[in-house]
Amino acid sequence: MIKKFILLIILFVSFSSCGYSPVHVQNTDLNFNIKNYKLIGNKEINNHLENKIKKYLNVQSDKSFSLEINTNFKKLSAARDATGKTTNLKLICELNLKIIEENLEKNIFFSETMTVKKIDSNYDQSDYEKNSIKNMSELLFNRLVFYLSTSK
Repeated sequence: MIKKFILLIILFVSFSSCGYSPVHVQNTDLNFNIKNYKLIGNKEINNHLENKIKKYLNVQSDKSFSLEINTNFKKLSAARDATGKTTNLKLICELNLKIIEENLEKNIFFSETMTVKKIDSNYDQSDYEKNSIKNMSELLFNRLVFYLSTSK
């Protein structure tokens, strides 16, 4: 009897969800439209941004924006050992946003920074940097969407 009761509790817990849902998937408060956009700068960051911007194109909304986005990526030495060899890197993704709304232009700057340990293997280091750029690009895009959705 106890085994059946424990099994029933385990099944109930495993079939009930925790209520997780991604932030922007079903958010209907994001009522803005991107009429057109122009991406300048780092191609890798721009590719990540372009894939996400597409779902905000041609949306029926009262707020409509034209965007000019200039991205930049910097990789700096954050720490060195006694021999002068870089041990930690500072990765910086920057986004300069120019919003053109009717006859008004606004310039906004977003930046994401990450400090990472340098890996000896160049292939692993490159792969890790690409993943870091993807994650920082997603953070920048979320900040951009939040700004556009709250602007009046």
